[in-house]
Amino acid sequence: MDLTQEQKEKCMDELGIDKSKSYTEEELKKESKKAFRKKAKEHHPDHGGDPEKFKRAMHAHLLLTDESYRHKDHRSTPDKKNLNAVFNVVIDFDQAFFGDSLVLTFNPLYVNEEGHAETEPERNGNKVTIVAEIITIRVRPGTMMGDIVIVSKRGLCHKKERGDMKVALQVKPHPKGFRISQNGDVHAQETIPLAALLTGGDITVPTMWGERTVRVPAGSTPGTILQVRGCGVNRVGHHNVEVNPEYPDKEELKKNPTWGKLGINWKQEEKLDEQRDREQEELEALFQNLGGYQGNFWDQGHTFTGREG
Repeated sequence: MDLTQEQKEKCMDELGIDKSKSYTEEELKKESKKAFRKKAKEHHPDHGGDPEKFKRAMHAHLLLTDESYRHKDHRSTPDKKNLNAVFNVVIDFDQAFFGDSLVLTFNPLYVNEEGHAETEPERNGNKVTIVAEIITIRVRPGTMMGDIVIVSKRGLCHKKERGDMKVALQVKPHPKGFRISQNGDVHAQETIPLAALLTGGDITVPTMWGERTVRVPAGSTPGTILQVRGCGVNRVGHHNVEVNPEYPDKEELKKNPTWGKLGINWKQEEKLDEQRDREQEELEALFQNLGGYQGNFWDQGHTFTGREG
């Protein structure tokens, strides 16, 4: 089925496509593909994005580019494809990394000819007794956010037909921010003393398999990636840790003989800090005296997408 102009424009708004231009069907598909890639990069759940915004962008893209998807999405009479159900399950990071078995209990859902749920389904004039169902699914080691496990014939029920259940796995963040990649590697970040970066040496880092020692080369720069081999998924992947320095505070620097040789005028630096603090306070006071920002910023056509550059 074809989209109305209003529906097309709604999809274009969702993807950020310029509506002032006119597009042929092929041009609009190309624009949609380009815009969706940008949105997917911004909202991809595996990279800390918003799953709902990712799904909205995907939905809009498919409506603009995939005729079969449009037909499926707007069809009112249920068929086998439309009987598939999505079941969201939240799992811990440890379960995603090491793998696990999950036991799920749910009530089967019946739909009528219009595709609406039936709270009291009937068959041949008789009410159907709804009995809770129990299934067991396997979470594979290295599961990532949004991975799908398909369970055959456990979806929506309509007459003698039944769809499949798609179990969407939502992985809780690791307390230290570990991330699993498709190749089974784990990515992490650690803050270490500045001296360790400059002079090198061994440091201890946490991995999913316990603490490990890794060597920091002398003269390493912030953002250096160190690899602990065999500490990824199934001990096949690796643990990659990005190291960044923990800079000493001013009082520590004053006591350090190396920094003392540089002849830094600490009193002058402290005066400059105090001056900057006063200037900031004055700016904030001015903002408040002006009444702050009273309008609705989001209605002014501005969209915050992060810092440029």
